[in-house]
Amino acid sequence: MGKAALQADLNRCLGQLSEVNGKLGKLRAALSNLQGVSTAIEYVLVSPENIKSSYHLAGHPYDEEAQTEKNTVDKTVEKYDEYKLNMISRLSSKISSLESEAASLRSGINMLSQAIARAKED
Repeated sequence: MGKAALQADLNRCLGQLSEVNGKLGKLRAALSNLQGVSTAIEYVLVSPENIKSSYHLAGHPYDEEAQTEKNTVDKTVEKYDEYKLNMISRLSSKISSLESEAASLRSGINMLSQAIARAKED
């Protein structure tokens, strides 16, 4: 393979590495942002006394409704947590895959650079 062909391959690999590094940067930023997001939902009706003093409502039906709402909030937080962990796992997996691809490209770039240094002009 001539020097020009090797240089063309090297340029192609450098372009691919640049593209992979760009994707890695975006995925790492997305992962960092996602990890920084809280899935907590504050439930403000913390007790029957709170409902009575804040909303001037009292009695068994309001207590039951408040408990139902609290259960709904808790289930929603669980679903958010599950979705967040799933997305973190998927992003981490894709990042690992792209890191392997980048390492392979860097290895190829090193080999091509050495081959270009040894190659004769076309």
